[in-house]
Amino acid sequence: NASQEGLAPMNWGSNQNVGASRRSPAVSGSVTESSVEDQSLSQSSMLRLFRSLSNTRSREDALLFGNFTLLPPSNASSVASAPSPSPPILAFLRSWGCVHFLVLLNFGTGKEPLEPQWAFSLPPHGVFVASTGMDRLGVVSLERLRLRPQEAM
Repeated sequence: NASQEGLAPMNWGSNQNVGASRRSPAVSGSVTESSVEDQSLSQSSMLRLFRSLSNTRSREDALLFGNFTLLPPSNASSVASAPSPSPPILAFLRSWGCVHFLVLLNFGTGKEPLEPQWAFSLPPHGVFVASTGMDRLGVVSLERLRLRPQEAM
């Protein structure tokens, strides 16, 4: 039971009962998350991102069945004796036939370029499928690409 665990009910709408019932909610207090109704209207919501990623995965064999290739960490060229921090970018390829998806996750707090040592395994340009902000579209030069802090694409 959600009220016993202290979890809020799913916020489906903007009415006082969060769109799920005509009865009073089982959990007291206001629901601070955006409702599904609100997120459906926003071009940059997490709901839109989730739907975009789910739809893309369901229709792309490379994401369903493709080979997984982890690209070397971005700090691989650091001196072996020096302690190295975690790489700010995790990158991998999913490939099936001639279709390739480059997945990039910036765990850093600053803008990050792609690691130059990855250039040999990547084409010069790509096309955005999705990004966390849902605001990047079209063709991109991978040489000039900079991932924003905490961004995934």
